[in-house]
Amino acid sequence: MGKIEDRAYIPTAAEQKTAARLMAVQNIYSREILDEKDIILDLDDEHNEGLVAFYRDVIRNESLASEEDLKKKSPRIKINRKFLKELTENVADKLSHIDENIDKLENSSSNNKLGVILQSILRAASYELIYNLDTPTNVIINEYVTVSGFFLEQKEINYVNALLDKLSKNIRK
Repeated sequence: MGKIEDRAYIPTAAEQKTAARLMAVQNIYSREILDEKDIILDLDDEHNEGLVAFYRDVIRNESLASEEDLKKKSPRIKINRKFLKELTENVADKLSHIDENIDKLENSSSNNKLGVILQSILRAASYELIYNLDTPTNVIINEYVTVSGFFLEQKEINYVNALLDKLSKNIRK
């Protein structure tokens, strides 16, 4: 990872994908909560200044000390937008198949009780496990366990890890 002090720091391709995965989970969550199937949040939207700071923190491992720090630094952030759009749209397009695979892991009644954010993480990760066969299983699981750490408590993170491990064994035999 580059120097935090370096204003010209460009995130690596892997960091840009991590940020895209994190934002895809946010998009999947927003689509579910707002019941708007076409929404794709973008860091370039003016009203997303808080998201910009959040994603900069994530990919640069940086904490902003104050509002003044945010103004000093460029609000632009590099993110793999193509991957973000692909992931967000394909999860929506293949939602029934993704949910069927998640339902096979646990009984349907427990999946109906999943929190929306946990469900969003599982959906994004499940999509990648099922359809992004060129990405290694351990990379997908590690990425979404990391992503889940921004939203969930440790017990739920462990649950995500266990479900993704089971799902990967069912899909990628």
